[in-house]
Amino acid sequence: MEGRTLRAASPLLGPGPRVKLLAVMPGPKELLERGRARWSEALWLRGAEARARALTPAQQRFARLAALGARQRVAAAGDLRDARSVAAAAAIYREALCLALAAWVTARAGAPPEPLEPAELLRSFQQLRTDAPPACAAVVAALEWLAPPADLLEFDRLGQPQALARLVTLELAVTALLAEVEVRSVAQLRRARALRLGALLLSGVAALAGLAWTLTRPPNVALGKEASASAYWRGSPPASALCNGAIETPWGSATASDKDGSWFAVDLGRSHALDRVVLVNRADRYAGDTAGLELELSMDGQAWEKVERFTEPTTSGQRLTWRARGRVARWLRARHPKRGFALSEVEVYGRPE
Repeated sequence: MEGRTLRAASPLLGPGPRVKLLAVMPGPKELLERGRARWSEALWLRGAEARARALTPAQQRFARLAALGARQRVAAAGDLRDARSVAAAAAIYREALCLALAAWVTARAGAPPEPLEPAELLRSFQQLRTDAPPACAAVVAALEWLAPPADLLEFDRLGQPQALARLVTLELAVTALLAEVEVRSVAQLRRARALRLGALLLSGVAALAGLAWTLTRPPNVALGKEASASAYWRGSPPASALCNGAIETPWGSATASDKDGSWFAVDLGRSHALDRVVLVNRADRYAGDTAGLELELSMDGQAWEKVERFTEPTTSGQRLTWRARGRVARWLRARHPKRGFALSEVEVYGRPE
């Protein structure tokens, strides 16, 4: 689709080149090449360093000061625009545009324009933009409003929507000009490059470590395994809900109270070297009743060995974890010696023996 064009025309700017307002949609190959170039520049900053080297320290200080002044004025004008003080915002935006032009011209010509007046800035821009025109059509449109004779009441006469639209164009123009101005020194760019390379390296190491951990961590061997209970609370789902990989709310299964203690047991099917066991507590106002829960292991489902007792106060949805450190077992049992209890899930991480 062909793009609509805008031709700049003023006594100072002259006819100028046509600026695309709607560009032809680039193909996948072009988009890929643009992305690669942008990524390379963002990492290596070669273009930025070349622009910084082209300026003397004095010229760079001026460009930095002008760019900072433009950004400060844009922020101040934005506050006025939000307060619907359109004409006052326009005056400050125009001053920001002048400073952005001064920074842009300094970066291209290697010397700040003198004097810093709209007419001189526009002449300098007209001389330099043939080789390096800004890529934003808003710049061409905004520069027309700097050309004399200036109408101080122009924005006062406009309706609110039209005036606000012009202010947005002015801000876009300032942003586009400043994007082509490098205000960092060569030393600053080199530090930035080192930091970005370091961050990229650390990200790669972290990604590899995460992948290695994912590939080597023990699986949840209780998932889908057979589970049972001493007795169920009336209406409770079966104990298999504790080994389905889902965290039910407020709980997955609940036992009834028993004078000999209530329990849930999980049969892993064969002996496993265990890494850790996680009991996910119920998630309701009775979560504190789980305190005192005991964890037991067995090889045959008959003889049980207590390996942990969770004595601290328990909270809703808390993950009660026991580090097994290679202990071998086929069965495990969560048992409360005094009351019935409920859990949301039982997770057992380990590997078959």
